[in-house]
Amino acid sequence: MKTKMSLRKIMVFVVAILMVMTLVPGEARASAEIVGSGQMGDNVYWTIDTDCVLTVSGTGPTWDCIYYTHEWDVANVWGADGRVKQYLPTSIVIEDGVTYLGDWLFSMLDRVTSVKMADSVIKMGESVFCDCEKLVDIKLSKNPTSITYYDFKFCQELFAIEIPDKVVSIEDGAFGYCEKLTNIVIPNSVKTIGVGVFRDCNNLSDVYYVGSEAQWKKVEINNKSGANTALLNATIHYGVDEQKDEPSAWAKAEVQSAVAAGLVPASLQQNYTGPVSRGEVAQMFINLIEKSSSKNIDAFMSEKGVNANTGAFSDTSDRAVLAANALGIINGVGSGKFDPNGTLTRAQIAAIINREARTLGVSTDGYQHNFTDVSGHWVDTELGWPVNAGVINGVGNNKFDPDAKLTTEQAIVITYRAFTALKK
Repeated sequence: MKTKMSLRKIMVFVVAILMVMTLVPGEARASAEIVGSGQMGDNVYWTIDTDCVLTVSGTGPTWDCIYYTHEWDVANVWGADGRVKQYLPTSIVIEDGVTYLGDWLFSMLDRVTSVKMADSVIKMGESVFCDCEKLVDIKLSKNPTSITYYDFKFCQELFAIEIPDKVVSIEDGAFGYCEKLTNIVIPNSVKTIGVGVFRDCNNLSDVYYVGSEAQWKKVEINNKSGANTALLNATIHYGVDEQKDEPSAWAKAEVQSAVAAGLVPASLQQNYTGPVSRGEVAQMFINLIEKSSSKNIDAFMSEKGVNANTGAFSDTSDRAVLAANALGIINGVGSGKFDPNGTLTRAQIAAIINREARTLGVSTDGYQHNFTDVSGHWVDTELGWPVNAGVINGVGNNKFDPDAKLTTEQAIVITYRAFTALKK
């Protein structure tokens, strides 16, 4: 939605300007020499170079680092007796393939100013960046569903951050004592904010909520002992005007039913009459599989004997896209690209729904249609079942209009009709 996008653009612009003002420009980075390396998980490794850049690479989860039981630990590597103590990190780069950041993993690296995290990270343990007191610039993965206990506690220089769209909960103390935090973007996927998340964040002035005022009022904010008073006193900027952001009359009942059925991710519960992108609908199609099969997507993929290829596309690492691609439901556009921002078309959603039905065990062969404008079009053979099942209709005069762009509400209604057809 225009309102949502402009809100995001304003926040990104504000953060970018502040970063420029805060960070000291330096010379272009030459080829740095690796001066230390080691293991950080069963299949995860770290290096530190002469520019004090800590790079984390490999596949799967890192270790938790609470009890100093592994060779990777801040004290072991950079403490008084640490082997590379003169190269205390100022930047952290977490490369694609790493899926979990363990408890206390980077805690007390008090010279780190920037973190870049690949979207393969789907979970962070607790206190991951606690006491990184000079941290000001962090790019989080798009895929975690929570900001965990004390993850950014005592990050005293952190002044702005954007919470990823899939986060449902911000847990206790996550940003406690971030004394310079002034701006934060919170997606409308967030349902709970734990006690003390913003304890003593007394400079928090602006919260950019990507949703409506009515949605914000439903967020459970634990203000026990006044520990989130800073949040409650901040100015909330809403990204959606609920008076203008309702489904059209023809779509309203089915959109509401789709939301109630758990098909529609929070990010799609707005901008109903605007265009919808290929990337935005991927999670809805995964939800359709999960609700129709009564299995989570990991179990469903295991049953089918397929694994997501994290390198399938160069322009997205979204887990829903990669899962749907592995199942043969969603394809790219060629040259290793998915085009997540491209607008979804009628032909594309018809084909996706037909493939989903087939993946769920429905025989989609032998169905016919009478559209006259798809002869020679790639979607011709994919239309029979969706049309006969009442999932998608033509536009009149025996026309299908395959390349017409879809709105959000149209995509939701078609997905809901597929859900009801698959239950029969």
